[in-house]
Amino acid sequence: MRRMKLYQPLLEAKFVERLNRFAAVMEIDKEQMLVHIANSGRLGELLTSDNTMYLTPADPTSNRKTAYDLTLVGIGDVLVSVDARTPNALLAESLLEGCLEKFNGYASMTREVTIRDSRLDFRLAGPDGDCYIEAKSVTLVEDRIAIFPDAPTVRGAKHVRTLTALASEGHRAAAVFVVQRPDASALRPDADSDPTFHEALTRAVTTGVEVHAYNCRVSRSEIWINEPVPVLLD
Repeated sequence: MRRMKLYQPLLEAKFVERLNRFAAVMEIDKEQMLVHIANSGRLGELLTSDNTMYLTPADPTSNRKTAYDLTLVGIGDVLVSVDARTPNALLAESLLEGCLEKFNGYASMTREVTIRDSRLDFRLAGPDGDCYIEAKSVTLVEDRIAIFPDAPTVRGAKHVRTLTALASEGHRAAAVFVVQRPDASALRPDADSDPTFHEALTRAVTTGVEVHAYNCRVSRSEIWINEPVPVLLD
């Protein structure tokens, strides 16, 4: 699988508090700094003072209010990638290089495709038709089961409904969950966290939308898609 290199060296920090969905205060060498979190999930099991935060410095010419990006969180000996933008980049490289067998055989790939009122992550074009893919980032794992979502996702439900409409028209459509950690052996959509998303996904499957999940290997220097894991649908 294609490996994505991470900034080196990552800076270690201690979590202090989360200010909002996309910003937190963290301590680096006893100095408190504002850190950007590119993930709107709750991340309650990750953002604690007991875990080690790994940060990437922001571009000094960007005029940002936050000096760092949160890249990884260490829970014991498990590293978790928390940047919700990473799965798209990993999937793009893997699709282009033919690393995902389920999606081989297409001639071209387009990213960020506007369909109806949604913008889906990928469209693969081939002689037998197109395939539309929406990727979802997963960070929560309980008892080796990855769980999505960990917070309500209106946007996620809208994307799934768009995939459902495409499948009903005869297109191939797929939701791909990328678990950004190595300790998941399966994925379960969580009806308790977001019953609307769960209902939309369940209906999508009955319409022909494919649902796939992959876990990842993560180190302090790189991350890559590791292997497919089963999706546990009710």
